[in-house]
Amino acid sequence: MEYVAVNPASRFKRLKEGDGHRPWEEFEIDQFRSHWAIGTKERTAFELLLNTGQRSGDVRTMTRNHIRSNIVSVIQSKTGKRLDIPVANRLKDTLDAWLPNTTSMNLVPSPMGMQMDATAFSKFMRKAYRGAGLPEDFTSHGGRYAAATRLKELGLSWEEIADIVGHETVSMVQKYTRQRRNAKMAIDKINRADQVGQVTNFYPSSD
Repeated sequence: MEYVAVNPASRFKRLKEGDGHRPWEEFEIDQFRSHWAIGTKERTAFELLLNTGQRSGDVRTMTRNHIRSNIVSVIQSKTGKRLDIPVANRLKDTLDAWLPNTTSMNLVPSPMGMQMDATAFSKFMRKAYRGAGLPEDFTSHGGRYAAATRLKELGLSWEEIADIVGHETVSMVQKYTRQRRNAKMAIDKINRADQVGQVTNFYPSSD
């Protein structure tokens, strides 16, 4: 009846289920890199997500001006916090190969050279993940968790990691790394017990 100009139910957000996003696994990172070569827009967006640990909304709005003296300077849209993140070697190699291929100021531009909106960036990355044969639960937000996990494995404290990815992300990664550590300890104990014959058959025989 033309009371409203838009349909409020046309773009609703899905309810969160389970633990939400998960960190990228190392073999999945290798799989993406083997499919999308350095010099492609897909690879550039991927390396920005992984090597800065920022939300996709902050990555898609990055421009050449955000990179000065080998530093990525970004003000997070969600928190308003300013971060200065050194450019990792892998990211530098990617940008050096990609930027000469585009005249846009945007690091990950739309086909018209403009800034992508959230929907366009999400569809672009989903297509890239599918092209690399990655599963549907491989998401851009998982890159933040992967970045935090990598930083922890390199010996950084949780406080140092939180300065880059935020406390909420650190809390999730702590849960993730704790689960992996506990699972590894459990299997190690089974293996040691099995070596000395302390583990009996878990399943009864069919006799």
